[in-house]
Amino acid sequence: MFKKILLSLLLFTAVLSATTPTQDSVTKLYVATFERAPDAKGLAYWIDDSGLTLEQIAMSFFDQKETQDKYPSGTDVRAFVETVYDNLFNREPDEKGWAYWTKELEEGSVSRSVFILAMINGALGDDAVILKHKMEVGLYFAKNGLDDAEDAISVMADITEDPATVVAAKKLIDEIVTPGSGNKPPVADAGVDQNSVATDATVTLDGSESSDPDEDTITYKWDLKTKPTGSSATLSSDTAIKPTFTADIKGTYTIELIVNDGTVDSEVDSVQVAVDIDNTDFFITTWKTDNEGVTDDNQIKISTHPTGYTYDYSIDWGDDQSDTGVTGDKTHTYSSAGTYSVKIS
Repeated sequence: MFKKILLSLLLFTAVLSATTPTQDSVTKLYVATFERAPDAKGLAYWIDDSGLTLEQIAMSFFDQKETQDKYPSGTDVRAFVETVYDNLFNREPDEKGWAYWTKELEEGSVSRSVFILAMINGALGDDAVILKHKMEVGLYFAKNGLDDAEDAISVMADITEDPATVVAAKKLIDEIVTPGSGNKPPVADAGVDQNSVATDATVTLDGSESSDPDEDTITYKWDLKTKPTGSSATLSSDTAIKPTFTADIKGTYTIELIVNDGTVDSEVDSVQVAVDIDNTDFFITTWKTDNEGVTDDNQIKISTHPTGYTYDYSIDWGDDQSDTGVTGDKTHTYSSAGTYSVKIS
């Protein structure tokens, strides 16, 4: 009972405190009441021309057609409480909060405008972070002179406690202000299809040609989408630039790649690996890369006849690297000296 009386006194004091409105505080009112960024003209009016305190502005919001359309006469109080929590914090109230505020509003102990101010002023933890982020994006929208109501809603739709969502929302606003200036999606490149691969070969995928037009840093997400029935193949990593897998049986393997620039995913790009050679068809040899007086650069070279022959062969270099579709001479550099078993098919 004491807590209830104390809270009521605090809320009543807040109403009487005649708080001077600021861009920050009025933006939070827009978020709580309308679930959108403030339009530039509206924000300017409430701050510069209305002559009202923050508490009076909060009450005046409920005289606006937009509010009446959003919360028509007869709107369930419990639903109203839920909506305000979601507008501000992206969540439902806990059951105690739901029960308390529903009772206070139904009994008329607290007005809807005072309830909204209490929610704004009482935000803690992640709630406070989310509200701060929404306020920041809302102000950015208004300061860019924007007034479209649909845009004001859409730019706020995905804001969370993650700072990256603020960056993404601001890029959307930049795109509205100057089409073409906002974030451009990255482009995934899963590499070229690989053919005539032998079973048990280590296949190296290559996403290094993926790019971002804004030169943002990109991250990789590979998915071994399909593989032959009975295959146990798995990727060595689904986030590496050049993951590998062992082609354990014959058939076609399809691998998809999506890259992300921190804001948006790319379209999917895919690569196919056709495994159609038994590993018994390998020519296997051993190479030593550090033969004294022969080589000291950890390289080996496979030479082909220069004229009169057509080549199409695959090489497993024995260091988890491979090449397919080789049509001529091929040189490979090892990261360290040693003896390697090289398979050619």
